[in-house]
Amino acid sequence: MLHYRTAGEGRPLVIVHGLFGSGDNWQTLAGKFPGWKVYLPDLRNHGSSPWFDSFSIADLAADLGSFAQELALGPCPWVGHSLGGKAVMELALGQPQRVTGIAVLDMTPRGSEARYQGFVPALRALDLDTVTSRTDAQARLEEVIDRPTLQFLLKSLVLDHDRPGRFRWRLNLESLDRNYPEIWKPLAPGRRWDGPAFFLHGALSDYVKPGDDALIQEFFPRARIEAMPGAGHWLHAEKPAEVVAALNAWLGEVG
Repeated sequence: MLHYRTAGEGRPLVIVHGLFGSGDNWQTLAGKFPGWKVYLPDLRNHGSSPWFDSFSIADLAADLGSFAQELALGPCPWVGHSLGGKAVMELALGQPQRVTGIAVLDMTPRGSEARYQGFVPALRALDLDTVTSRTDAQARLEEVIDRPTLQFLLKSLVLDHDRPGRFRWRLNLESLDRNYPEIWKPLAPGRRWDGPAFFLHGALSDYVKPGDDALIQEFFPRARIEAMPGAGHWLHAEKPAEVVAALNAWLGEVG
């Protein structure tokens, strides 16, 4: 089963992180949803969850469905950012019995060219036998990865308890590298989910493009689509109070 954390008490709410992240990314905000017990799973090949050779949107949605079943969550709202949003969309389309509502942060059903293509090879090329600290790793990688992104990625570089003094990645880089094109493919067309859907994207982000509204509503006819002023792709980190307020208002409608 997927590794997970929880915060708060009440009805179940699941929040799913994006590519290269983990449930830890939402730990600070997870306690800000009154009346909800928030579940923060790590996606496969991320964080402390199991590693698999395969990695696709269908895999991620299947994992989330199994996660909900094993914890007996029942139908509940799901929130997903970026890749997590794509997995949540696929879950609603494929296993609607698991879902009472979806909130998708800065993602659409559309396919796109793969981003950050050099990141995984750069992380794989880092010699972990000689890395002495995260600062050391940062210095070695700064020439190929911008500092803000690198600092986020380095959250997944942790001490290896099986090799004292050495580091390891909490990312299955081999699988991510091999399956990287899979996660940028569009969702399979010709399907729809008629439940309440909230699509919130950063006004400064280019993940959601003009014309995506019509595509979103082909899949999710009841979708409400809004832009968060002054925010980019990482809107929950850039505008945390505003994103929490928007999600709590939406949860009040879904609940």
